[in-house]
Amino acid sequence: MSREELLQNIVSAEWTMFRQVHNVGGEADCQHDPETFEIMRKSQLATWDDELLASYQDDLKQAKEQGRNLLSEKYAWMMEETHPEEFLQLRSRLPTVSETSLAQIQEIVNIHLGWQKELAQKYPCLLSLGRPAEAQGQGMTSLATYLRGELLTYSAKTIALYHAKTLDKAARGENEARANLANQVKAYGFATLEDCEAHLAQKKSHS
Repeated sequence: MSREELLQNIVSAEWTMFRQVHNVGGEADCQHDPETFEIMRKSQLATWDDELLASYQDDLKQAKEQGRNLLSEKYAWMMEETHPEEFLQLRSRLPTVSETSLAQIQEIVNIHLGWQKELAQKYPCLLSLGRPAEAQGQGMTSLATYLRGELLTYSAKTIALYHAKTLDKAARGENEARANLANQVKAYGFATLEDCEAHLAQKKSHS
């Protein structure tokens, strides 16, 4: 299987799960926008190596066999911070996560927050379009909340792999969040992050 096929298989499996997520207020607009979903997910997943992608694909396959929806679980985990009272009603349906995995997840989130802070200093207009790095009040979904919620749906194996690879990238001075964002802006027609930032800054100055 080629890397592109691996990426496509993962995104397709995620999209199927995403379409089946039940929201209190009915289906969200984003559940009818496969193009944006694919851009966002592929942009992130393309920053991973084949070993990590294969492990996560196994997670998705196993979840399907078990009748689990990892996307529903992700949004449920996010409610632990955004809607804690409602989360208590869902907690018993979610799998138990080991203390080792929880510690690894927290370290991954901390590193990503550092990467995000670095990006915010270089590309303020571009970063202002996304989620805030950390929660600024109950009910708000921050990058930290979203990332933690997603990581909590991964298997212990995938979490451990992602943790090791995140530490390695940080040690080598790489910024995975930058690579993810670069993939996103390229999908929207910009050659570089700098080009996109300049475009947004000019647009802002004329508004």
